[in-house]
Amino acid sequence: MAVWYGVFREGREEVAAQTGGYLSDEQHAAFKQYAASLNVSVSCVASLLVLREMSARRLKRLMSDFDVGLPPGKRNRVTTHHRDPNQKAVFKAWCLEAGISPDRAAAVLFRAELDEQWLRRCVGD
Repeated sequence: MAVWYGVFREGREEVAAQTGGYLSDEQHAAFKQYAASLNVSVSCVASLLVLREMSARRLKRLMSDFDVGLPPGKRNRVTTHHRDPNQKAVFKAWCLEAGISPDRAAAVLFRAELDEQWLRRCVGD
């Protein structure tokens, strides 16, 4: 499998190595501020949360509190950029097992982090 500009080619199909979740305007602003307070990019925080989920496997438990549908036009996308195409595939499989799309799952993880502030505790801030 070859990589061109962040896109993985599998045969003829191109698969972007990213997952994104939609947040409300207020949540999006809070997520950006949270990332800035940790001195990392929004994408970095998002990617770390996806990595954490693949080991913690808490998605099903988080869905009841943080799975909120947002209408188009009233939301902003936060995107993770997977460095390994297998990471996206593993995350997608886990999400499908939980009965949720990867994008909705990412939004659940982002909202949960705004509430829990796990990463802040990890970096000792």
